[in-house]
Amino acid sequence: MSNEKEIRISTAVQLEVRDENGTEETAPKIVGYPVVFDSLSNDLGGFVEKVERGAFAESLANGDEVHALFNHDDDKVLGRLGAGTLRLWEDDHGLRMELDPPNTTVGKDVVELLRRNDLLSMSFGFFDVSDSWSMMEGKDVRTINTARLFDVSIVCNPAYSAASCSVRAEPALRSLEAHKAQQVLDTTDFNSIGETSKLQFRLRIAEQE
Repeated sequence: MSNEKEIRISTAVQLEVRDENGTEETAPKIVGYPVVFDSLSNDLGGFVEKVERGAFAESLANGDEVHALFNHDDDKVLGRLGAGTLRLWEDDHGLRMELDPPNTTVGKDVVELLRRNDLLSMSFGFFDVSDSWSMMEGKDVRTINTARLFDVSIVCNPAYSAASCSVRAEPALRSLEAHKAQQVLDTTDFNSIGETSKLQFRLRIAEQE
């Protein structure tokens, strides 16, 4: 299990702004899915990734603090789980989000950019990962089985997702190396290797004689 923080950009999200009754007095809500379950990511540097259903259930039940941010900038807070301005829950599709954006410059800007469809994607940050590995069509696939959330962000540049994920995926890459090493251990007959080494040693002695 890795306790290092990782960040992923998801381009499979659904984001929209909802005005509850269409009046200016009512603040809009931002709703969407920061995570879509069982959806394969872009290539993250030699592997792809998906999030298992229920992966964040324990984190949400434990009340882990999660912030909603713009572009992962701690100075651009849009909401907080503990304050009730951010609400998160899992359904059959993924991790569902409902956000009450603040009456601030960044809050108003994000709402306007969403309405114009200038913002389309979200990102999520997580740690304390329990994962598993498999092969699919010749590619290594990492499945996030459980993880703790620490932020969900509305981001402006989905085209950068592969590059940003690969830079921030070092714990996953180490997990992949450990997985591959375990595969070698599981498929190696060390008794045969030992016997082969003995035979090679005897052959060298015989040649010297």
